[in-house]
Amino acid sequence: MMQDTDLLAIDSPSTFEKLCSDLLVAEGCQNVRGLGVGPDSGRDILVDIPLRSPIGHYSEIFMVQCKFYASRSISVRELNDAYNALPMHNAQGLLFIASCSFSGAAVTKAEALDQDMNSPYRVKLWDGNEIVRRLQHHPVLVAKYFYASRSAPVSASAAAAHADGLGSPEKPWSEKFAPPPPYAKVTMETFPRTSSNELAVAQLRKHAAVYGEKPPLVLLITGAVGSGKTGFAFSLLNGCAASGVSVAHIHNYMFASLFYDYVLEGDDRFPSALAYLLGVDYLLLDDYGLGMNDKSETQVRVAETLIEVTKIRIQNKKPTVVTVADFNEPGPTVRMYLTYLKASFPVVSCGTENLRRRRADAGRETPTPEIRGRWLGRAWLSEKMCEAEDWIKQAIEVAATPDDEFAAQQRLLKERYGQAITREQEVVSILEHIRDRLRDWRGFVESFPFDAVREDDEGVHLEP
Repeated sequence: MMQDTDLLAIDSPSTFEKLCSDLLVAEGCQNVRGLGVGPDSGRDILVDIPLRSPIGHYSEIFMVQCKFYASRSISVRELNDAYNALPMHNAQGLLFIASCSFSGAAVTKAEALDQDMNSPYRVKLWDGNEIVRRLQHHPVLVAKYFYASRSAPVSASAAAAHADGLGSPEKPWSEKFAPPPPYAKVTMETFPRTSSNELAVAQLRKHAAVYGEKPPLVLLITGAVGSGKTGFAFSLLNGCAASGVSVAHIHNYMFASLFYDYVLEGDDRFPSALAYLLGVDYLLLDDYGLGMNDKSETQVRVAETLIEVTKIRIQNKKPTVVTVADFNEPGPTVRMYLTYLKASFPVVSCGTENLRRRRADAGRETPTPEIRGRWLGRAWLSEKMCEAEDWIKQAIEVAATPDDEFAAQQRLLKERYGQAITREQEVVSILEHIRDRLRDWRGFVESFPFDAVREDDEGVHLEP
């Protein structure tokens, strides 16, 4: 992992300082502010580092010195110069960050100063290896500083010929994030119109007519399951793509899957995918936050990464379309940010009617009666069964690992699925039986001629 995170690829000391500032914020530091060029020609920053104590929370002010060198190491003299500048900034400590290494004498001196009970200051060192290690937990920063120049999106007219080589072995990101075939030619004119969604369609047409002229930085599209949110979003993107700009989309499950592969499996593709999504002219984030319930630390991290993508696109003034189903109840991390988005940017609704069910009723003598509950597509049910099957498969594999590997594999399983597994053979046998039954059920579900399922307080029901 992180094989492409070469600090020497950074183009200037000022860019390195920006990277350090962003990394400090991502690591939880607060009130990061620059001090300009220091007395030793280094770049100085002040940060508040939150701390905990038995009587509550407080923070310490650290002066941060940033040095960007290609090959040389940081000497004791440079460390002393930075240390002696602490009083003028009323700082309680020094954090020295360098793209290179520190000399042995500098490391020894820093440790002595940090442990000296008579010294009023704390001293910490981050060398290039430490920076790279910390960046592993912040793929958005890796994308921003190490992949952006190699992942620049292309216009829609050139997308077919583009081969950036950064996607899967089969497809580059420009193809992987392109509109899928069912939506490739969707327009506002083809959006289903019924008597019950007439007002919603009128509102959608109003937004579609002016969207390409001065689009909001974020447009939220809400509505019932099957109400056409994704179709309307693609009608906007397709209209923009016709003018030659670059467009892309990613569903929430795809986003989370790429993140898990990066964090848990060591797959290096995720930062390059993020760079592409950050740089594209128009982006659709479909089913925003769906399934991100904060059940584990990793789920919180993937939610924070999704939010960071949206924030950076807003900062860079690149329009983003976000779809959110009415029943979507993500964890508090995404839910709080969605509250902010809904209060700050336009929101349009595709209505309360499930148009998929209406299409399923077409031609029937007795249409399916309206029943309370949320309506979900067959693809949703199949996907949920695949997820359960995948969890069971992983759990069985973890239970079979050698004793010296079990604890680590158990932790990864809990991070990804929010569940743990016991090694008792009886439990493993039950899991194997459930896995086999799930495979049979999924085959039945995928072959059975129904158009939707309904989920309510009594469970999930097929609606043929």
